Amino acid sequence: MCKRDIPAETDTDNSGGDELWDCLMERESERCVVTGTSHRLCSAAHLVPFRRGNKYIELLTRRRRYEDEDDPIIDDVNGPRNALFVNLFLRIAIGSMRAAFLQTPNFILNPEHINSQYTGGSHIFLHYFAQPLELDQAVKASIPHGQPIRLPEPMNREIWPPHAIFAAYYGSGRVRAICSMLDLMI
Repeated sequence: MCKRDIPAETDTDNSGGDELWDCLMERESERCVVTGTSHRLCSAAHLVPFRRGNKYIELLTRRRRYEDEDDPIIDDVNGPRNALFVNLFLRIAIGSMRAAFLQTPNFILNPEHINSQYTGGSHIFLHYFAQPLELDQAVKASIPHGQPIRLPEPMNREIWPPHAIFAAYYGSGRVRAICSMLDLMI
């Protein structure tokens, strides 16, 4: 099975997949944005699920701009502004909404609240919602909770997902994790 064809909730169609793949390969320098894993073990992962469609992502980015009225309005759910190049374990975690990305600073947190090694500036951290016991030791290196992701070179940031995409995906994953915990308590 080709890594481009691995099913995930966030990626249900590969129409235009080669174009997206090529764009992400260039933007992410052929490596996972979290672990630096080679492109041979990586795949594109949509943050807003492909099945939501173009109208959904356009409305989301139009109505959920974060402090900056210049934030772009995204109208292509299958474009590079709605995807990241990640290792295969992380893609599965993203597809099942067990992992998300938290951009700081935000209205509550600064980077040092997530990881004390990082102070000031803007960082995006990987957050894994599942319990640590659920992770096999071999997988933990592929899903490093609390670590910042590698941002693209400045020339490629114009095709990077806007804050609204990261915030919406993180919020959805957090709500899902809380609901799962409540189900266990009932």
